[in-house]
Amino acid sequence: MSNHVDHFQDCLAASATAIRSNEDLSAAVPLTFTIDAQPDIPRKLTWAFDAHAQITAFSITFTGKNAKGQSITQTITEASGWTGTTNEAFATITSIIMTARTGTGAGDTMDIGTTDKIGLANAIPSITWVYKVKKNNANYPAASYTPEAVYDTVDLSTGGAITGGDDFTVWYMS
Repeated sequence: MSNHVDHFQDCLAASATAIRSNEDLSAAVPLTFTIDAQPDIPRKLTWAFDAHAQITAFSITFTGKNAKGQSITQTITEASGWTGTTNEAFATITSIIMTARTGTGAGDTMDIGTTDKIGLANAIPSITWVYKVKKNNANYPAASYTPEAVYDTVDLSTGGAITGGDDFTVWYMS
């Protein structure tokens, strides 16, 4: 067991369209999304269909790397919902590909964004292993953040979320 400190500087506010806004879903599959931006820090991603009048089923695969530098992949389908959040926090996104679709997708679009759930560079076997968080160099009360051990993330939204330009420091054991 060792102690770790992760620093997240000048964080951007979470945004429903930070990665891609209004991806046209009418092209033939496999449809590779345009990635307009990478996450500023390792974050869980959001997806939301702006419209899906022509799509009744789909499969989309997110591929990239997490804060540990490990390759990660997550596939979502209509069973995952028409809006949602990835399980993993992506430090970089290599690709987002719609691998299957039922329906033409004509007029259907989708947004990919970021959340206030950030990824840590080391594993946290228990949520109690995150023991201190500071926001803009002030103590962030324990009630203001929620660690998640399964995916080694910390949800910062409880205490008011990330606003543009915030700095966070997370102390934890691994």
